Amino acid sequence: DEVIDFFTKASWGQLELKNERKNEIELELTSPLIVSRVKSKAEHYFQIEAGFLAQQIELQKQAITETFEHPVKKANKVQFTVKWDRKDTL
Repeated sequence: DEVIDFFTKASWGQLELKNERKNEIELELTSPLIVSRVKSKAEHYFQIEAGFLAQQIELQKQAITETFEHPVKKANKVQFTVKWDRKDTL
């Protein structure tokens, strides 16, 4: 919940938890800023957001974590998949 609140307060957009599994979380980010970034002809990179998510989930799960970003141009949103391995602890 704190990570979702941070995204809103930082004006990064509305972050929503879509699915959570044993070693994976799927999140979705939407905002007017995301719309303009996704629609631009330039490459779509959301590495700051992905890195922030990875770091926060890593601290919560106490395991090495990686986030993959998936811009969805037609829906004007970004999906993030956060994965970790419980065997690879901090």
